[in-house]
Amino acid sequence: MIVPARLPVAWWGAVLLTSCLQVELTAFEPPQRHPQSRYEQDWARNPFTLKTAPVAIESQSFAKDLALGGIDNLAKATA
Repeated sequence: MIVPARLPVAWWGAVLLTSCLQVELTAFEPPQRHPQSRYEQDWARNPFTLKTAPVAIESQSFAKDLALGGIDNLAKATA
């Protein structure tokens, strides 16, 4: 009579794998492609193909509100 405690650990691992991993092997089937009609609506409103006029940005001068405050004091100090 074989005592289960005396069997090697590798044997128990093999028994466990074969009992738990009973997988039916079938031929590989690649995923099926979606029909082109699925994407036609997205292509019609693609933002990279729409022709739109660029928005004109009004540029303002960086010196519009520029104020030089220390010039007057500098002129008095040198005189």
